[in-house]
Amino acid sequence: MPTTGGAPEPVLDPAATDRGDATPATVLAGGAAHLGVQRRGAVELLRVPLDDRPPEPLVDGPFTVHGVAAAGGVAVATVGHDRSAGELIAVTPGRRRLLTGFGRALGATGRLHRSVERTAPGPDGGEVHGWVTAPDGPGPHPVLLLLHDGPHRQDGWSLSVDTQTLVSAGYAVVRCNPRGSAGYGQAHARAVRSAGGTVDADDVAAFLDAVLTDPALDADRVGVMGTGYGGWLATVLAGRTTRFAAAVVEGALTDPAGLVGSSDVGWWFVDQVLGADPPARPADVLTPTLVVHGEDDRRFPPEQGLRLYTDLRRRGVPAELLLFPGEGSDPGRTARPRHRQARLEHLLRWWARWLPVAPGDGTEVVDTALLPGDDDGGELLTVRATRLD
Repeated sequence: MPTTGGAPEPVLDPAATDRGDATPATVLAGGAAHLGVQRRGAVELLRVPLDDRPPEPLVDGPFTVHGVAAAGGVAVATVGHDRSAGELIAVTPGRRRLLTGFGRALGATGRLHRSVERTAPGPDGGEVHGWVTAPDGPGPHPVLLLLHDGPHRQDGWSLSVDTQTLVSAGYAVVRCNPRGSAGYGQAHARAVRSAGGTVDADDVAAFLDAVLTDPALDADRVGVMGTGYGGWLATVLAGRTTRFAAAVVEGALTDPAGLVGSSDVGWWFVDQVLGADPPARPADVLTPTLVVHGEDDRRFPPEQGLRLYTDLRRRGVPAELLLFPGEGSDPGRTARPRHRQARLEHLLRWWARWLPVAPGDGTEVVDTALLPGDDDGGELLTVRATRLD
């Protein structure tokens, strides 16, 4: 950070530079800081000299930098993208060299699908940025809208197990970064303050409407999934319309009043993000919904999911509850491997029932399933499912 007359001046524009918890730790080496910045779905790597020289991009474009080390004039980074969990690359002046090929065997199977970048006009005249990942073949494919956690996080150029699994099963997956997301500057991120579930939901709806004009996507067969804050958005959207065949709400905020004082983000989250009068309640949801939660979730405690599930059942809306013992926030990313596998199996079962790839080819649902544990304690994964149709 250079100074003029003793006053520090920022090297990077603070209104446009987005660090966040998804970027690697900063590394000081060779008279420069090596740091990651979030930008339009990517995590780029910059070398910022500690003198007056300008910043130098080391890794930019459609990639996600997960970690970095630097010494002796060489920076080594772990870099992934939409079809790679990450490889090591070495960056020297004027050259980038691939050091590993851990994902080569999986890539050679042809089972990983490329994401296509899309933009759509936003409802306020701005732009909504996102991606469509579709199966092979002309379609039209049933569509699943996936909403990321946050709000101040981003979806984008990284390998998504959910996306690849669902596309392999025959679904086109739609993802986007509405207002409130990281990677688009402070004004974009702050637009959601005290407005959660309004302007961000409007952006998602606009993006979905735009991409559904593609004849490869079936605009009449659409489902919605959301994790954490994205689960809140899923309930908002499902409360606005009956266009969705079904929903999955995972580890989500669903009861703002009940969250105050019970979450590890304290009392301020609801006031700062949702405002004094949140725009939707679970009572608005008529869409068949699978509620997924970790029983040890401290961010959005399991009572949030239990309240939604109970409310849906009491109103006669088809609903199932999937609870993971011993798991916290975002089971799809942080749970034990056997729980992550079980979760994917139940997601596929749920979508096969409510949004089958071949219309009219729904599958039967078992009301209660017990999946035996392994040798890490023999816990049971309990699926409490109720058919109300």
